[in-house]
Amino acid sequence: MIKLVISGGDSFTYGAELADDHHAGLPRPSEVSWANLVANKLDTKHINTSESGRSNDFIVRQVINTIYEALQHDYNSDEIFVQIMWTFNSR
Repeated sequence: MIKLVISGGDSFTYGAELADDHHAGLPRPSEVSWANLVANKLDTKHINTSESGRSNDFIVRQVINTIYEALQHDYNSDEIFVQIMWTFNSR
């Protein structure tokens, strides 16, 4: 059973420029981002590690660190669902 969703990516995963952005930058990822919609569909806790303009190296490091932290806080590997949207190769 999935108990935690971890998302990684850039502005698309973060949800920049969506309805709850308010054109000033989000203090937290958008509630209507694709990543959050998937987590809501699975009805589970969600950690979105994404940030706008970040590289693929950043994305993978953030996700791996978050998985490691989750495993240290009573989650088992089979309870964690990871979803990633990679950015451009040139980043």
